[in-house]
Amino acid sequence: MLDGIFLRVLEMSLTGSIVILAVCLARLLLKRAPKLFSYALWAVVLIRLLCPVSMEAPVSLVPRTEPAPYTLSGQLISAPDAAEAAYRTVGDVLNGDLGPQHIRTTETDASGLPEYVTADWWEIWILTGQYIWAAGAAVMVLCGLTAWKKLRKKLVGAILLRDNIWLADGISSPFVLGVFRPRVYLPSGLSKQEQAYMLLHEQHHIRRLDHLTRLLAYAALCLHWFSPFCWLAFSLSERDMEMSCDEAVLRKMGPGIRADYAASLLRLAAGGRIAAAPLAFGEGDPKGRIKNLARWKKPTVWAAAAAALLCAGLAVCLLTDPLPLRDTLQLTEAGSTGGRTHSAVFSTDLGHQVTGVTLTAEQWRDGDGVRKAPLTLTQYAEELRISMSLRYEEQRPVGVDVQLSTDLYGGSQLCYFPFPGGLDVRGWSFTSYEEGEKLKLSPGGSKILAALAFDVGGGVRVVDCESLVSEPERLKEAGYMIVIRAEFED
Repeated sequence: MLDGIFLRVLEMSLTGSIVILAVCLARLLLKRAPKLFSYALWAVVLIRLLCPVSMEAPVSLVPRTEPAPYTLSGQLISAPDAAEAAYRTVGDVLNGDLGPQHIRTTETDASGLPEYVTADWWEIWILTGQYIWAAGAAVMVLCGLTAWKKLRKKLVGAILLRDNIWLADGISSPFVLGVFRPRVYLPSGLSKQEQAYMLLHEQHHIRRLDHLTRLLAYAALCLHWFSPFCWLAFSLSERDMEMSCDEAVLRKMGPGIRADYAASLLRLAAGGRIAAAPLAFGEGDPKGRIKNLARWKKPTVWAAAAAALLCAGLAVCLLTDPLPLRDTLQLTEAGSTGGRTHSAVFSTDLGHQVTGVTLTAEQWRDGDGVRKAPLTLTQYAEELRISMSLRYEEQRPVGVDVQLSTDLYGGSQLCYFPFPGGLDVRGWSFTSYEEGEKLKLSPGGSKILAALAFDVGGGVRVVDCESLVSEPERLKEAGYMIVIRAEFED
């Protein structure tokens, strides 16, 4: 289970990094716009980093990412065994050998001996990486709780001013603390005027639920602690959050307080920042905030509308994934060698709706079908090869060798169909699709990819593969035929 969660986090982190870069570029376009719009875009990043599912749309700025194949799911491997396998793999890589490793599992066979699973080098590194990721996430949570506990100690002796507003001696900057009943903590040395400014600022945080947003942002940072893009997003989103609250104060009290408000920020900054805690946030980046105050002016209606349209369009394009291509098989090559070997090669595009394909070679004789040789392709397979070769003895065909093979994520299957006794084979015909033709697939569907029909006295009935599926009576009428059928799984 942990390996699956880790791989999903990696996919979300990759997508989130792309969205973070897009938001950073958008911030440059919105540099003169109210910071509220830049701050709103970080909500898109937060959703991408925390939500494992997403919607699909015809227009999207996010490239489609395929899930990483992982064949060890369901096999319980202890952390020491995984680390030992990774150590051996590093040695193999340094020596230029990327061979598979045999890793001991926690399961035992009937005789009580441990079972083993075979994995490639990249799978072993992922197997080890999941424990490193989990340990890092646990450390991040522990650091956050420790910082919150230290901050709580500083608040011992805080005095209630009114409502949810408290004065404390051990802090140098105002901040909001809490989740369900957030409190505003102010340094006890603030003047009445500074208290008014800071209260407006902090109360705007609470009305906008910033205390919950920052908690979610820290949760995302705990999950994606290994990504520098997530650390960048955490810092820039805090900066945009604070600046947007500063602008809200100016809109409320008028631009005439700009100089006094900036002076208050500068004086509070001299006392240092509060300890970084997930449930508390205070004032940061005083230099940037003062510069933003200096150039702030009330936006025009048209400028605000343009910024809002830009943010809305970006949000839609960044929150959605592109519509998937329909699952397809495409015939890339077909032919025969000397009239005895017949082949078809398909390129595959699976995994959007169809997650796997089961191939079977079927033998049909006078209306009776015998299904043999099942082969399963996973959604990661990229190629499928079908080969049907006649086997000869004393210059006469006596049967057919059928080879079904694919790449690493499907395997291979070879079977032999001897001709039934008394069968007089006089000729044959191989049927497949036209080269370049794409077959659209759907879960639960079935297609015949190739067929080898034999003349056993009544001629060869040449039919296309689609007809063999839509008109199954053609198979029952066949004197002797071998077909390759594909059934698609959801």
